[in-house]
Amino acid sequence: RFWEARKVWEQIQNRCRNMARIIANYVVGDDQMVLRVMQLLTAYPYSLKQHLRGQRNLEEMRRVLGERDIHLLEESSNMPQTLCMMLSLTVRKLLINATIENQFLWETLDRHIQELVTHIGASERLATTPVPLSYSRHTSRFLSIWTLTFPFFMASYCSPYISVFAYGFVCWALFGTEEVGHIIEEPFGIPRSKQKNG
Repeated sequence: RFWEARKVWEQIQNRCRNMARIIANYVVGDDQMVLRVMQLLTAYPYSLKQHLRGQRNLEEMRRVLGERDIHLLEESSNMPQTLCMMLSLTVRKLLINATIENQFLWETLDRHIQELVTHIGASERLATTPVPLSYSRHTSRFLSIWTLTFPFFMASYCSPYISVFAYGFVCWALFGTEEVGHIIEEPFGIPRSKQKNG
């Protein structure tokens, strides 16, 4: 889960950078469109991060978006999807002057926007698919039983002082490893369910 989430996020970064490069280099004579697309692309990763964590902090996006966009995001149940819709409406202007170059440019940008929408779905799948509860419970029960019986094993091989130290270290190492495993199960940070319940 963690490695797949890293790959999805890498694809999101590369997709946004490629769109920014294309719009900056090949859209000539419409600086307003270029600026608009840049703003939306800058806001997209922030909105997706918050969407996956169940958060809603629009102050993070006020630095790059206007009040009208912020108002639309406030009413949206899926902020990154709304930003993709805004991107589509913005690049649609290329079809007004439907030259061959503009048509090709629009098709290229639209494919990138479609991929951004696909990344939303892939990220949601990773964030909302829970690790089986029985797996987590089995691991916790096994570690609890093992650590409870471990002192009896240590008593026959070590002095009491060494046993106490060794027991504390082993418990810290094993339960710490289990906690790290639970953290890795949530590749995008704070679980959405916990965020909502909190």
